[in-house]
Amino acid sequence: MEQSEGSLQTIVHRARDTWIHRTPVLVNAEGKLYMERVRWPRIHLKPFEDMDALVAALEEMNLTRVG
Repeated sequence: MEQSEGSLQTIVHRARDTWIHRTPVLVNAEGKLYMERVRWPRIHLKPFEDMDALVAALEEMNLTRVG
């Protein structure tokens, strides 16, 4: 994860094409976190209460948190 200006967090990941991608973590009107990543249908546009819940969902997709 990267932290940028305005406290926006970004998920940095290596895709199957071996390229490094950056996907921003967004906040909806209710203050919940979500991501726009069509290739990840389990989490695409799904609201999460906090970063821990989002990271847990990513880990369920076999992504590994590094750093």
